[in-house]
Amino acid sequence: DPYLPVIVLTGIQQPGHDLELIKLGASDYLQKERLSLRELERSIRFSWERKRFLQEMTDLEVERRSLLESVVSLERVIG
Repeated sequence: DPYLPVIVLTGIQQPGHDLELIKLGASDYLQKERLSLRELERSIRFSWERKRFLQEMTDLEVERRSLLESVVSLERVIG
């Protein structure tokens, strides 16, 4: 599911590693040695909300395209 939030927990501390994981689809990136319950809860809430927002935007784009196609079809009928 492309809208399922994925939070990566890692011990790797490489510059740019976090951005690469985000580009690959991770919702967030947390380092194990700095992990706290508060940070994990924040990450889960943020990731879930971001994925919900992306799904909503995708749904709106599909609706927009459908409406546009309807208008174009109507224009052809009316001429």
